[in-house]
Amino acid sequence: MADPELIKKWMQKADEDFGYASLSLQEEFTFFPQICWHFQQAAEKYLKAYSLRCGKIYHRVVNLAEIAELSLKSNKKVF
Repeated sequence: MADPELIKKWMQKADEDFGYASLSLQEEFTFFPQICWHFQQAAEKYLKAYSLRCGKIYHRVVNLAEIAELSLKSNKKVF
């Protein structure tokens, strides 16, 4: 069974990265590489939360495609 608290923590961290990147775009900052990095980090953390919810452990995988593939293989219609 997935640990709901761990999933919640990953979602909160992802929300923070996403929010920071979104706010930076709204403020018309021109630090595009850094903004993209935060969006990438948010995507990674959302996928890790999803992966955990699907019952998969990601073992510190940082490849978004690999995390998504692992998650989709065990998709149990969790949401």
